[in-house]
Amino acid sequence: MKKIKLMFDYECYPIWIYKESGELENNALPFELASNNIIKSLLEDLQKQYENLFINTATMFEYRGFQSQSIKEEFQQSINNVVSLMREALGNNYIIEVADLYGK
Repeated sequence: MKKIKLMFDYECYPIWIYKESGELENNALPFELASNNIIKSLLEDLQKQYENLFINTATMFEYRGFQSQSIKEEFQQSINNVVSLMREALGNNYIIEVADLYGK
């Protein structure tokens, strides 16, 4: 079965699709979700929030993190919500995983 991994990386779309062999197939929404504007919008918002965790200037690229624990918890809840919507929309067509955002 194919796998979708929700994984954040700076300036990358947060959806990674893997073939059954484990090889990366695509870094985009699967075609089954292409017309789902709610999921697309939520993922775009999450990616923007993630990128705002970094300072990126001509002379510096640095992780600054969340401004508070409550903002971090809200971000995690938003991830959980979009994953639930994706599971509902995709049924059993994909395994959906969430990469460890915090490296723990």
